Amino acid sequence: MTDTPEVPEGLRPANENPWYVLMTLYGEQEAEAIDWELHEKNRKLWNAWSVHGTPSGMKFEDYLREMSRALGVSVQECDMGEWGKLINAQHYKEERVQDRFARVWKERNGEGSLAPEIPAASEAVDFSNTRFERLFCARKMAFSRGVTLKKSQFKKGASFERCLFATGSNFAAGFHETADFAASQFWSHADFSAAEFKKGATFSDCVFEKRVSFSGSSFREAVSFQSTVFKGLAQFTRATFRQLNSASVTFRDAEFCAASSFSETYFCSVYPDFSGAVLHDKTSFTARMLPTSDEIAKDNTLLGQTYWPKTTKQDPVNARDSCATIRHVLTKQGLPEEAHFFFRREMHFAGLPSEGRSFAERLPYILFGWFSDYGYSIQRPLWWLAGVWLAGLLTFAYLFALPQDYPKLAKYDDWTAMGLSFSNLFPLFGFGRVFLSDVLMDLPRWAQFLSGTQTVLSLPLLFFLGLGLRQRFRLR
Repeated sequence: MTDTPEVPEGLRPANENPWYVLMTLYGEQEAEAIDWELHEKNRKLWNAWSVHGTPSGMKFEDYLREMSRALGVSVQECDMGEWGKLINAQHYKEERVQDRFARVWKERNGEGSLAPEIPAASEAVDFSNTRFERLFCARKMAFSRGVTLKKSQFKKGASFERCLFATGSNFAAGFHETADFAASQFWSHADFSAAEFKKGATFSDCVFEKRVSFSGSSFREAVSFQSTVFKGLAQFTRATFRQLNSASVTFRDAEFCAASSFSETYFCSVYPDFSGAVLHDKTSFTARMLPTSDEIAKDNTLLGQTYWPKTTKQDPVNARDSCATIRHVLTKQGLPEEAHFFFRREMHFAGLPSEGRSFAERLPYILFGWFSDYGYSIQRPLWWLAGVWLAGLLTFAYLFALPQDYPKLAKYDDWTAMGLSFSNLFPLFGFGRVFLSDVLMDLPRWAQFLSGTQTVLSLPLLFFLGLGLRQRFRLR
């Protein structure tokens, strides 16, 4: 055997995987950047082999045409006759593909190793439990019978750009560098459950024709689903988006044609960007900050986690727009409590500093939050009302206790001060006009101004109290 990097127990080196040897038969990607000329040779050989695995239920002619269109390559490259030329290359005074496969296998694994047969194209590509030490490039390659990457590790970048996965595939692997699936097509179910993306991940312009699951997957840096089309169920349940350095999570202009689930999804650092996205009416989101005690009891790793970041360094305008998009979907579902959670986050970001917005423009949102938690709290407006009442009570009681300065007020006591301050908060009931008009007339001008100020302050506080009661008891 040749010297190979040590691999964790249970993982085999990539060159002990016959599908990988076939995929890189003209050479591996040795440099830090992809050698596109070398990759083109590998790609043409791979596609000539892969087309023999025409998915069940499809005619070869139809598959050939659709495969060529999906990959953006010529029909000739995908033609079944190309593989025949490689098998019978001796007629063209070239090395037969089966002979090259056996030779390359021994070069990479030692002369004493037994080279297997070239895998059948009618079988799924099995990259499971494999460690890939070099750049992995599958750009514009077809996986006619699907692929499984379960428990594999990609130590360098992995490019699956504009690939075709014609049959159900499993991608539950660890990607230590950038993973690029941009513009790929998934004709059947795709399972990314528990996949780990330690660097950037790109799924822009992908088309998922069937169900796709990212449940339990982990994203550490920027991830893009921009302009991606989800035609089947999309599951992001228990996925974790733990973006470092405020890297973005974007679903900008994505289209969810079927139900999707973001339940118990952790957006730890940033809010996802849903600008221009079309969300299905049955899209679900977790509308709270913290996991419940029952959820923590089932999984103690959730302790201290939050579903949504309390603070974020991202542009407040983008965060606000995303919350507004989510709120709109939940409102259409008739979920006022959940919708109001995202309304509160929307108002919170509207009050944060952002380019082109002055403090005066942001001040109403800030006050809205201070006084009522954006129309959600009952306690806050009550406490503010109590404070306004107490300020009036203490002032009036002080005046009534100084007969030498204000002799007209000597006949009034603390109960009168309490009643006067209370009536100022609720002018609609007419207490002041009926019972306390004489007291108001006897007050000095500045105390009368204080009474009016109490009335003015009480009106928005009573309104906020009504919003809180309406939200709490679902009054319509």
